[in-house]
Amino acid sequence: MHAFLLLAFELVAHRGASAAAPENTMASFRAAWAEGADAIETDLRLTRDGRIVCMHDVTVDRTTNGKGKVAELSFDEIRELDAGKGEKVPTLAEMLAVVPSGKQTYIEIKIGPEIIPQMKKEILVSKLPLGRIVFIAFDDKVVTALKQALPTVKTYWLFAFKKKDGKWNATHDEVIENLKASKADGLDVGFTKESAEMVNAELAQKVKAAKLDLLVWTVNDAELARRALDLGAGGITTDAPGSLRAALSSHRSPGR
Repeated sequence: MHAFLLLAFELVAHRGASAAAPENTMASFRAAWAEGADAIETDLRLTRDGRIVCMHDVTVDRTTNGKGKVAELSFDEIRELDAGKGEKVPTLAEMLAVVPSGKQTYIEIKIGPEIIPQMKKEILVSKLPLGRIVFIAFDDKVVTALKQALPTVKTYWLFAFKKKDGKWNATHDEVIENLKASKADGLDVGFTKESAEMVNAELAQKVKAAKLDLLVWTVNDAELARRALDLGAGGITTDAPGSLRAALSSHRSPGR
């Protein structure tokens, strides 16, 4: 009979607890902590005048009552906008200041390496230890630049397997090669019912063999989350950390 062990994993609140409050706002960050998230994830962009704000999209159109590209608006212009339920668009510094003791923040870089010098300054003057910060980025060049700027901070390459005309956009070996070339500490991969065809035990074994970490995003379905844990995922990004934690609280996986 196999022994069964409770898996250790991190629940990362996607743009804060975005199922409970407007995404990438102080309200969503507070909601994440209230729901027991281990970490919050947020997205960073630069304003026209070089301020760093928490914003996912290229424009403010979807998430605020304003219009225009973040890079073409001043910080003061963005600060006047309503990001939902009266919330303002927060700065990197404001987000870092509300990460509780023992918790982490996952910082996704949505633009190029040009944000790194200012971001590094703000991180180093904050009270949050570097060990409680994780970087993530889709751009492998940004991943490499982040490792050069702050080598002790874990940095994961974001990737999504996509199928077009019956063919996947990458093989497992190509993903591993890119991880190694970018100097990433691991893979943070999109996990859906479709991509589970590629995000499987074979990929997990190859990531492990390369001595890299495996994380998945953005999973709100409990059954899919259980499949990710059985693959050995060390982190699951979700819009609803509270309900997913409750659903997974009794999950056990065969001991290896």
